[in-house]
Amino acid sequence: MIMVRVITLALFLLQSVFVFGQNLALNKPYSVAPNPNYKDTALPNDKTSLTDGKRTQGYFWKSRSTVGWKNTGKIIVNIDLKTPNVVGKVKFSTGSYNRANVYSPSNVFVFGSLDNNSYSYLGDLSANFKNSDDKYNLHELELNIKASNKFRYFQLVIIPQGLYAFVDEIEIIKANSAKSGNIANDIQRSDIDIKVNALLGSNDSTQKQSFAVSSKMKKVQATTIFDWCSQWSSLTQASFKFENSTSTDPLISFPVNGEDYRTFVLTNNGGNDTKYTLKISEANTFNAQLFLLPYVTSMVGKKSIPDPLLAFGSDILIKAGESKIFMLKLKGVSKGKDESNILISSSGGNIKIPFNTSVQGTIPTNNLSLNANVWAYLNSPVISKYKVKAVQNLSAHHVNTIVVPPEKLGRLNGSDFSEFKNYLVNFVPSNTKNIILYVNFLSKENVGYFSQKGYLSAESKEDFKNWFNSIKSIVSGAGFKSNIYIYPYDEISDLHVKDLTVLMEWAKKEIPGIKFYTTIGNKNIQPNSFNKIANNLDIIQFADTKHNMELANTITDPKVQKWIYDAKPQAELLSPYSYYRLMAWKAFYYNLNGVGFWNYSDYKATPNDDVIKTLKLKSSVNYSVIYINDQNIINSRRWEAFKLGIEDYEIINNYSSNVGIAKAKALVKKVIDNPDDLTLADESKRIMLNAL
Repeated sequence: MIMVRVITLALFLLQSVFVFGQNLALNKPYSVAPNPNYKDTALPNDKTSLTDGKRTQGYFWKSRSTVGWKNTGKIIVNIDLKTPNVVGKVKFSTGSYNRANVYSPSNVFVFGSLDNNSYSYLGDLSANFKNSDDKYNLHELELNIKASNKFRYFQLVIIPQGLYAFVDEIEIIKANSAKSGNIANDIQRSDIDIKVNALLGSNDSTQKQSFAVSSKMKKVQATTIFDWCSQWSSLTQASFKFENSTSTDPLISFPVNGEDYRTFVLTNNGGNDTKYTLKISEANTFNAQLFLLPYVTSMVGKKSIPDPLLAFGSDILIKAGESKIFMLKLKGVSKGKDESNILISSSGGNIKIPFNTSVQGTIPTNNLSLNANVWAYLNSPVISKYKVKAVQNLSAHHVNTIVVPPEKLGRLNGSDFSEFKNYLVNFVPSNTKNIILYVNFLSKENVGYFSQKGYLSAESKEDFKNWFNSIKSIVSGAGFKSNIYIYPYDEISDLHVKDLTVLMEWAKKEIPGIKFYTTIGNKNIQPNSFNKIANNLDIIQFADTKHNMELANTITDPKVQKWIYDAKPQAELLSPYSYYRLMAWKAFYYNLNGVGFWNYSDYKATPNDDVIKTLKLKSSVNYSVIYINDQNIINSRRWEAFKLGIEDYEIINNYSSNVGIAKAKALVKKVIDNPDDLTLADESKRIMLNAL
């Protein structure tokens, strides 16, 4: 069941009062495919709720008057108005609550027809809507119809964003004034699906990346076009029109041991398929790598995004009329400035694309200031066969925290710790600052154990002490000098605050040096409950919500570490910049000690799915930031952005030490207050590096 906040009466009235013209769809018959399947909304055989004129009062997903779907993919609604009419607008009532992973649809494509054979595409109801609500809200999407055509039949194609789609009412409003100009009815009913796929940008199963040539793009040869574009933009196939292109060569500023990235597009504008050779000229101050960014198609809305970084050698075939996106990755090796070139050669000749770099300041190669936790369970199906590579990859991305899953920790009253020893051996002690033991007191096994022994009875206390001392001894014996934390409850609720309080008060008296960790989720633990546990915890990792940041600000004890995390699904569609990179900037601004997200490799599909070969995700539930290809771990742009954020934090810290925290926070605030401006972090970093 989805928990939501109460809607105010004013919000409901605001959505109900404004009606323009006659609702032609009122009480008209319709069909849907697939049938509704969300258990608390309209029944699967419901055929009236979408056009009955009745608005849901209260929570969409708890009302039989709302129609809901879960994990169905594309949804089609067909409405028969019975008589032809000139239509003024189409209205679509839906809702969203981002913190519960419920979003307004990605797209609602509208088609109209006079004869139910030849259809016109009328537009997308979601075209100008952005999901941005952290609280529950209702939305009435509207599409103004400019055509003077008469329509009787309507087909709405709903593309959910995420697992859920909810619709309360669909209205088709009669035009109240004469119109001029017809719209073509050139789409056969049987071809609507082809049109929808084209609108989504995924109509080409071979993933041909071809875009209309923009006037901003640089024509560097008769048949070759080059342009820089934003390295962190969504760059979806359907929307990519080089809006982020720039006519100037970039200055790239980064520190010794630090990295930075730039992205560019290469288009074969000739009539023949062409082999290109790409190289980076030698430089004294940095090492460089080039990666291809192929498009991966999400299950959500069938959107295609350039996400995985694929090494490709130096040669690549680009078909006639095709564009390829590349990412340039630079790592500072010594201070100084360089004027470098991307060298591109083909049968059409040689091209030099200049770029300038400035390597300033230095950051450590590992053990950076900001803690990072991404719940990278090595028994995850995606990485269970590649444990060593996964650990190396985590260290390369500055993750210094291990969370050990419950099944690897042994029983509280047991003596077999072989699973824990075998798990721990995969990690490198020098790269591991924190070991968090997710003992999970709410697991079936532990609930049964405490039911039998009694919660913190004399016997269970003795068992716990013995268990912890055994774990501590194994950690020390394996060469780890890491801090060890007990993690008894995940996203603790008010219900379990008393039990955690009793546990910590007893343990900190009886077990020298024991430390505790917990997460505070997005379900709004009450302040009085939070206050009971806050000062006995050693690390509190807060879900990234306004409420939780307010709770974090109430902690004044410097010994309590405050970390931040997020756990949004459909990770492939999340912004590399605002979701992943800026998390570290938020950590500095809010005086936090760590960052993270769920989850490094949580992808709900079969372990054998090779997304890189198919370029299609087969699950709508994806949290992962990596891909597996030919037994190698492939980084995503999102994963690189997260790493860059941790390195940014190091630069911000150094800048703060030099010029003062007030100046540092002013720069950081500007960045986090403008998450849609993808240039601000780099501009601010350049200012900071210049000052160091």
